[in-house]
Amino acid sequence: MVLALTALGALAQGNYIDAAGTVQTRKAEFLTVVNGASGAITRGMAVCFDLTDDNGIHVDLCYAEGAKPVGIVTDLSCAVGARCKLQTKGYYAAGRFDYAATATVAGGMIYADVDGDLTRPASVTTAMFPLGTTFDAVSADSTALEIYIDL
Repeated sequence: MVLALTALGALAQGNYIDAAGTVQTRKAEFLTVVNGASGAITRGMAVCFDLTDDNGIHVDLCYAEGAKPVGIVTDLSCAVGARCKLQTKGYYAAGRFDYAATATVAGGMIYADVDGDLTRPASVTTAMFPLGTTFDAVSADSTALEIYIDL
C-alpha cells in the first residue's frame, strides 16, 4: 500500500516508473520572462529574446530566421509588459502546431514559426533551431501537440 501511494505521488509530479519498477524523474525547466511583443502571447507559443530590449528578460515572437527560441509559453495568456512563464525543457502537451501542409513525424524535430506557432517546415535551413522532439504524427492544426522541449 505504501509503495502504491509513493508511486502515485511520484506520478502526480510528472515522474514515471521504468520497466524495472524504479521511479524516474522527468525534469521540466522554466523561466519567468516579460512579454515585450506588440500583443498578448498565449499558451503553446514559442518565443525568442526581444533584441530591442537587450536585457535577457523580455521576449517577443521569433521574427528573424536563425533566432534561437527561448521557450514555450505555459500561461493561458500573457499581456504586453506582463510577466509570464516559459518552459525550456521537458514534456509539454499544449504546443500550438500550425500544419502549413507539412505533418509532424513521431520522433521528428519541431521548430518555431515567425508568428509563435510550432511548425515542421518542408525544408529546414541551417539557421533554424529546433525546439524539441514530437511524440505524435499530426497532420492538422492543433493546440495539443505533445513534444519534449530541449532548449
